[in-house]
Amino acid sequence: MGFIERYFLDPIRYGTGYNIVNTLFYAAVLGLLVLFTVRLFRRLELKLDGRFYSFFIPFVLLGSSLRVLRDMDVITSNLFKTPGIYALIYVLLLGSILLGLLLRRYTGIPYHYLPLAVGWIGLAWALRGVAGLGPKPGPLLVALAIAAGITASAYYILGRAGHSFLDDKVNLGVLSAHMLDASATFLGISSYGLVAQHVFPKAIIGATHPAVMYPLKLAVVLPAIYYLGELEDRTARDIVKAILLTLGLAPGARDILMVMVVA
Repeated sequence: MGFIERYFLDPIRYGTGYNIVNTLFYAAVLGLLVLFTVRLFRRLELKLDGRFYSFFIPFVLLGSSLRVLRDMDVITSNLFKTPGIYALIYVLLLGSILLGLLLRRYTGIPYHYLPLAVGWIGLAWALRGVAGLGPKPGPLLVALAIAAGITASAYYILGRAGHSFLDDKVNLGVLSAHMLDASATFLGISSYGLVAQHVFPKAIIGATHPAVMYPLKLAVVLPAIYYLGELEDRTARDIVKAILLTLGLAPGARDILMVMVVA
């Protein structure tokens, strides 16, 4: 119990961030979850197309907004901290999809209507709570401008070099999400006194500068997107892309919302 308290429960209770033990454990759990989701979606013959992303993105933003409400003590349950918030959103998302598929079987209504309604209604409720904290729009505009500029530059440079994988909207969305995350980290740490919580970024930023997140993200995300295009298993490829999008958009949205609140 002492081990579990030290490495898993105390970081959640006291907001001390991640350590090498829980980081590796959560990474292993994520890998198992990917395998489970790939098998399930393959069995359900579920495509990760535009209809999927029309409700998937609101669910991701819902998780980010709820986390901000927990950070600001509007919500008090530790379930809304990491990793609980990820588990909560995953269960809510998957449950909505399964119920939507069941509804389609008996009524013919497209399956995505139900998760679409749940995702957007939940997001609207959460953002109403965040709005009550008085967020200022300036940091968001700066972060979006920087993220858009770097993403556009990468798109242009890669296109000129003969690489067209960013023509895919999902690939472009993944890169944009991670540039937003990098921008939120840069602004939060350099201008508003916030600190990184993840083990590896915290160590790298501590040894260099918050701006290092931009080349670091580009060096990891761009090769990942490129080589995912080589996968023949479409379901596995699409799910990993969705997870990559989540790993950029979820913390990026949460961080920029926090910056907007404390600015």
